[in-house]
Amino acid sequence: MASHTDTLLSIHITPGLRTPGAVVEGNARLHIEKLREKEIMEVAGRLIGEALSPSADTVSENGYRLSDVFLKRDVVLWTPQTVTEVDVSGFATIPFTFEIPQDEKFPPSFECVGRRGVNGAVEYRVEVVGLVKKYDQKDVRASATFPFLPFDTTPAITLVNCSRQSWRKEKNIRKALLFSTGAHISAEISLPKVEALPIFQSIPIEVKITSFSDWLSQSASSSPDSHLPPLPQNAYDLDLKWICQMASKVGEPIIVPIAIIPGMKESPRTHYVSPPAWQSALEVQAPQWMLKDDLNPSKGGRWSREIIFRWSPTLTCPPSFETSLFTLQYRVELIVHLPGMRNDLQLQTGLLTLSSGVYPEQPEQAIISYRSSREQDDVRMVPNTNIDREYLEQLEALPVVVEFFSMMAACSCRKTHSVPERLRLAWPLRIALWKVV
Repeated sequence: MASHTDTLLSIHITPGLRTPGAVVEGNARLHIEKLREKEIMEVAGRLIGEALSPSADTVSENGYRLSDVFLKRDVVLWTPQTVTEVDVSGFATIPFTFEIPQDEKFPPSFECVGRRGVNGAVEYRVEVVGLVKKYDQKDVRASATFPFLPFDTTPAITLVNCSRQSWRKEKNIRKALLFSTGAHISAEISLPKVEALPIFQSIPIEVKITSFSDWLSQSASSSPDSHLPPLPQNAYDLDLKWICQMASKVGEPIIVPIAIIPGMKESPRTHYVSPPAWQSALEVQAPQWMLKDDLNPSKGGRWSREIIFRWSPTLTCPPSFETSLFTLQYRVELIVHLPGMRNDLQLQTGLLTLSSGVYPEQPEQAIISYRSSREQDDVRMVPNTNIDREYLEQLEALPVVVEFFSMMAACSCRKTHSVPERLRLAWPLRIALWKVV
């Protein structure tokens, strides 16, 4: 992985995922004669972790408005007094090594880029900077980025057998815009009740949707379909989404809801979750007649029907985190579409925390889990250097990760904006956990 500014200097680092305590190795190629001609006082290597976030101020040149450098390590690579060997082209190759601190809590790599400077990112990179002596000239630099994932601090548990938490909502069915009936539907989302849901691990989700007819006479007990509101008959028709919520801490909070699972429908943007939800089964139960009075069937009753959707996705999106500039959390959203105006039911869970699913005793598990969840994608990721050489060679045989995922999102603006202004400022956003080039 390398980037170049000009013929003065360039940088190369070993590509791959890093975790706390990992080593970042690489080398800088310096054209010694040209450095002296340009009067470079010093060439420094820097390990940098930086959070970038929007604010109410003007946009900077790189599109970001505020910066928080939470990690910085420096080392001097070259000075005019340094004696180095050069090759036939005049370049000297100078190696460097940085170690990511293990006792500090750093956020994962993250990128959310939009129009008009509304951005958010967490970036890890190594820079080689040539410090220019003349004040009216810019320093020369080259940089290379790498992905970072923090260790999971929550206990490792099996999500299948743990206790669960639920969110439920009911809605009356309307026959016209202003008139409701006794018929209604209810929806419920059930998730494991844990401190944090780990990525790279199956998360069992259960959705129940129940429809109820109005109270009917006993003569209606033989015709359920004509009285029950229609419900989705397969998983493909459900609208279930994970919502990534980024909240800026600068000025007035800016909330960016990001739909990272495009409902139940097949989409090219399903590669950050496995398996796709639309491939899962939906259990449609037979209609049930419920008596109004168990002791007197002649008083009639009502029909009910329940559908149950079970899905165990494995997510590869960024885990939740908090910096001095913004926070990142998640929700699950369900929308049930029914015929008629204002009959759709929308249900959201509370804020959910995702953890990295990578533990200090098994840092290489992130690579194995990620590869198993995306067998058809290209992968080249390197764990900590204390893994045995045979395992590293197997990883080196894998191709390169281009991108974890990309998606569309809308930005919800401040209350001071009018409705047309909010619509105008709604734009597509792109979010990626990391890139390995």
